[in-house]
Amino acid sequence: MCRARHIGENRNRPPIARTVATNGCRDQHWASNVCSGVRPYHCRPSDRRSAKGRYNVYDDAIDRERGLLFYSWAQGPLNAGDNRKLHVAFEQRAPIILFEKPLPNLYAPVFPVSVIDVLPDRRQFVIDLDESGVRATPATTLDKRYVERLVRTRVHQPVFRARVLSAYNKRCAVCTLRYAELLDAAHILPDTDERSLPVVTNGMAMCTIHHAAYDQNFLGVSPDYVVHINERLLADRDGPMLQYGLQAMDGKALELPTSRADRPDREYLAERFAGFGL
Repeated sequence: MCRARHIGENRNRPPIARTVATNGCRDQHWASNVCSGVRPYHCRPSDRRSAKGRYNVYDDAIDRERGLLFYSWAQGPLNAGDNRKLHVAFEQRAPIILFEKPLPNLYAPVFPVSVIDVLPDRRQFVIDLDESGVRATPATTLDKRYVERLVRTRVHQPVFRARVLSAYNKRCAVCTLRYAELLDAAHILPDTDERSLPVVTNGMAMCTIHHAAYDQNFLGVSPDYVVHINERLLADRDGPMLQYGLQAMDGKALELPTSRADRPDREYLAERFAGFGL
């Protein structure tokens, strides 16, 4: 079971606590001024048995129809350990931070989320992924399209970005910029396409300028992993950013992940490239 602790807590004020995970953790952590951190959550039914065949006692799942996470209690009573921390967060209506764990030793924070109900009969906490705070109880309904966007932006995208940047060694696939703070995970199939999944092969690590150019079809990537720049941009003259940041990238080979399994899907690239420059 995973445990966590406070780092640098000032007892004179209620800071947002950070968490440090030990071995054997699941996929998420929590932190708040009342909740220093608990085990990560685990919501993939196919993974409910470990590699050694042991049954996973936790049974967490995201309700994608309502944008709620049903987070199972840790072993033991409600008034002890990790359970007590989340119960206090529920009683005080305190916002908490959700730490996604898409890869070992890598966390993606989602803040704020809140505990809006406790289900003793099911031994679960109900976590609201919506940051607006308009939902006081699980019975409050939200627009379906809003919930779909909520789950996509607050659950899928942080994990997608972390996995893509890790696969590309935290560098832009176009210009090799290595500042992670300036990097995005660009979807090949648009996020609005129902076939678009948050998997590494449907993404490329790009700096902000090249991501924006890719989304606007000023920059394209062909199925042979070559970067192309829109003819209108190639013919224009507008200073060093255009010249060196975009025009100089035309014909450049894409910087690929070391693992072949993480490289962009060629069929997805071909479909996206068909609309390039139109």
